[in-house]
Amino acid sequence: MFCCGGSPTTEEEEEYEYELNTGMSMPLDQALNLDKGESKEYDKNEPKKSSSWLQMIGEAVQSGSVSATTTATDLANKITSGVDVSAQEISKFLNSLRFTNEPRKSAKVGHAVSVRVPSTVSQASTADSEATTESNTDSKGIRMVDYRSFPLKGYVDLPSALVSMLKWTAMDHYLIIGRPTMAPSAGLKGYKDVTPKKERSNSPFIVVIDEPDKLGTFKDNKYIWVEFALGDTFMLDVSGMKSMDDYAKVLSKKGRWNFKDRRKKFAKGPILHEFIDLPANKEFVDSLWPLYAQTGEKNGFTVLTKEEFFDFHLTVPDLKISIAWDTSDPKNRKMISFCTGVIWRDVIMPMWCGTDYENDLNRSCATYFNILYSYVEKAIESPSITWVDLGASHRKAKMAIGFQPYPFSGYFRCKNSIVQIFVESLMDKYYKPEKLINDP
Repeated sequence: MFCCGGSPTTEEEEEYEYELNTGMSMPLDQALNLDKGESKEYDKNEPKKSSSWLQMIGEAVQSGSVSATTTATDLANKITSGVDVSAQEISKFLNSLRFTNEPRKSAKVGHAVSVRVPSTVSQASTADSEATTESNTDSKGIRMVDYRSFPLKGYVDLPSALVSMLKWTAMDHYLIIGRPTMAPSAGLKGYKDVTPKKERSNSPFIVVIDEPDKLGTFKDNKYIWVEFALGDTFMLDVSGMKSMDDYAKVLSKKGRWNFKDRRKKFAKGPILHEFIDLPANKEFVDSLWPLYAQTGEKNGFTVLTKEEFFDFHLTVPDLKISIAWDTSDPKNRKMISFCTGVIWRDVIMPMWCGTDYENDLNRSCATYFNILYSYVEKAIESPSITWVDLGASHRKAKMAIGFQPYPFSGYFRCKNSIVQIFVESLMDKYYKPEKLINDP
């Protein structure tokens, strides 16, 4: 993107900044290249598409491959014969289905691989059962960091008819157990340790993020698990770095030139840089919101609503913030750029950023890039930090500043065979990561 030997143009700098800002630490539903408004234009064939998986379920009940109550069997007969059924009947039908005695074998369905571990294999921990006594609030995880809920339609490009049906049956959201960057938090073995039981019980779908190909060794004789590829998350390993000179060594020749050039511009000022604990009070967060909203407008969409922005910054503990101040008037300094971040175990995650694009120092001092570099520097200076995590998507821009791709998978937890059929059908038809994820 940059020509060799010279300073990048303003347009090139802004394009790199846009790619990083829209893709940094971005939750998967925001990394997808979907229409942020209502569902796409209605297709007259969509009702037929959205009912196809119900037809499959009904046929499975009729054939006996899925056991069901008498009521569910009657509804299956109605579904397979083409009789209209209400949303309430569909919900009742799905909730009344049970496992068969014969577990489904491993199967490959498009992007998904399903595994039901044989009952002869013991669970990783018998105390991990949902049936055991467990507090609804006592968990070690942090909401919005270790887990969070997102709408189903944000993860797959669903037809509008199917979106409506899922909403009617209260099956329109996921509980995602993983970091907001699309990297694992507790993984398959520890996902219950970081989420309250109430959150899991109230979620129609649970997805756990972990490394690929874990189902061969993961032991769980209670649930069926469906794996699907999420794509790459971009991280920087700083474990062997002693200074920013070591960081510069992992960059390309052009990357090192850009790094040094941006640092020189930043040092010339008039800029004051701070890397501090985030003041967790409404007045300070109020001062951040306008820059965050302005950045969202410039990039075409704002990831967090105002309510979500305040919820995150007033709720998540021990947040950090990197700030670039304009000190042209020492008595009235102005915020140019900021980025709030989270330290999670041995990982630091730059998260939500804002920039005053009307302030020329933003460009002349490369404030945005230097804010990102400050997170790398903080990680190198902290013995307890091993990784800087910039999240998924925008491969070219992130690799240009030294971050490398690490693949991860999502694992659907299916309570019964019917949910497995639904998940496999849904993911096979509508989840196409190579088309949805912004990863040029």
